[in-house]
Amino acid sequence: RPSGDPATVREPLTKLKRLLETDDGEAADFIIDAKPHLAGVLTPTEIRTLSDRIGKFDFDAALACLSGIASRLSINLEGK
Repeated sequence: RPSGDPATVREPLTKLKRLLETDDGEAADFIIDAKPHLAGVLTPTEIRTLSDRIGKFDFDAALACLSGIASRLSINLEGK
């Protein structure tokens, strides 16, 4: 089970959420670049599911996945 500090993924996940909410295709490149950074905190399954959904441009499903990750990590992705 990853043991990294959830605070370290708050910023990239918040950015990813913004990209997904605005249907920005940049999300696909962003998740690839962010994977190594997320790996210390997210589970391999979470990263795979998120990447898969973004790769298929199923942004609604990716946002649902992101929401579940945020809940598990107890982090707020509203960017406030």
